[in-house]
Amino acid sequence: YGGSVTSALPIINGVAANLTESESILLSKNPEILALTKDHEVKLSASESASSPVDGKTSTDYPEVAGADVVWENGITGNGITVAVLDTGIAKLPSLTKSANNKSRLLAWFDAIEGNKQPVDPNGHGSHVAGIIANSDIGGDKSWNGIAPNANLVAVRVLNADGYGTYQSVITGLQWVIDHKKDYNIRIVNLSLVSQVESPYFADPLN
Repeated sequence: YGGSVTSALPIINGVAANLTESESILLSKNPEILALTKDHEVKLSASESASSPVDGKTSTDYPEVAGADVVWENGITGNGITVAVLDTGIAKLPSLTKSANNKSRLLAWFDAIEGNKQPVDPNGHGSHVAGIIANSDIGGDKSWNGIAPNANLVAVRVLNADGYGTYQSVITGLQWVIDHKKDYNIRIVNLSLVSQVESPYFADPLN
């Protein structure tokens, strides 16, 4: 039909592609095509970006609010579990790259926005979210600042410096996670992002 595929997305049995309006109309008439969806905008779930790290630390101290301190008493601190954070990236801060056991735990990085080879977070939100999950710093209350301070992390950048992405960037990030979940024992995916409702959930490729 003259378009060009930009991403293969077997996770949704489809692809992302650039098409003109006339090409998309022709393609939509193909009986083998279930649906065509525009590459809708996605943005941070917060109304404002998280504050940038101060003195190399993220400000996240919510374990007691979530009851994580009770779980810690049973020896559960995230050991061996990897969380994939799909966001604006993750900054290479000691509290995020090193676990409470002082082990390297930022296992992998994938950038669906600019293709950077090294972890970056020009916005700060992804680092903030990763800190809520796994910050290994000890706070003023003499306890860890992250919910699971020994969990491993995988950083998947799907939002730009302004906190915006598209269906394609997010689904591409999810596809990468699915393709590598066994490599890194990814058990949890965090997506703190939203998009304008465009269709019923069952017809939405991101849902």
